[in-house]
Amino acid sequence: MRVVQKNAEHWQLGLTFDIDGGASASRSLEGRSCSEVTDAAAWVVAIAIDPSVAERMLSDDAEPDSELDAEPEAQAPEDLVSEPPEPAETSPSDVVPETAPVEPITTSTRTTSRLRVFVGAELGPDGGALPSVGALVRGRVGLGGPAWRVDLTGAVRTPTRRNMDQPEFVGARFDLWLVGLHAGPVLGAWSIGVGTLELPLWLGFEVGQVTARAFGFDDARTVARPFFGPTAGAALAWAPHPRVAIRLGADLLVVPWRQEFFVGGLGRVHRTGWVSARGTLGVELRFGRR
Repeated sequence: MRVVQKNAEHWQLGLTFDIDGGASASRSLEGRSCSEVTDAAAWVVAIAIDPSVAERMLSDDAEPDSELDAEPEAQAPEDLVSEPPEPAETSPSDVVPETAPVEPITTSTRTTSRLRVFVGAELGPDGGALPSVGALVRGRVGLGGPAWRVDLTGAVRTPTRRNMDQPEFVGARFDLWLVGLHAGPVLGAWSIGVGTLELPLWLGFEVGQVTARAFGFDDARTVARPFFGPTAGAALAWAPHPRVAIRLGADLLVVPWRQEFFVGGLGRVHRTGWVSARGTLGVELRFGRR
């Protein structure tokens, strides 16, 4: 091997190989530096000694290094990857039991929102305490919940009359007014397809006045007496709409103090009965939520 420098940027290297059988071969390499031509000469010598070196070089050039071509996987910074801390040991005395949050007490608000107001009127026959059968007109204002109600009532009875046996043209007219307080449970609220059915039951007390007006003679007078007693009753209420109900009711008024009425010196014209029986049919308006 002989290296010759022709100028600063031109180097030349000559190689002479001895081949078996006394023959020889020469190669000439040129480059821009000494290291360039010597490196090339080293490859030529290596190929001359082992021709498979050239094949490996070609295969390496055709198949790029997968490790160099593959994109490096993104790695999280070391400060972001950390092991979860181990739970600290605690003693039973350090453990504070969890308590559920305390909800505000709203019982009174819900109860108030469920109250309902009733305003109604009803009409029906009344008999037993006064002469013959009269018509009872009654109004009611009530307050209630889903299963109870309390009613304040006011009623008047149309006048009825009774004549003396002798003389028949002498007698008295009787009329009556009452106020009462009824309270009791409400059963049912059964759905019947069109509206609902309810069964209110009640006990109560009524107090009022019965008035007798004599007629048939010159010195006729008017007499008023107290009229009161406990009452009990039931009704069947059909509500085709939440705001309207039709009531069919029946109740009894017990009269513990019976009153007697006399006409002049002609004797007794009437004595009130022990019981007054009433039947009523009416309608009521309802306000509030069921």
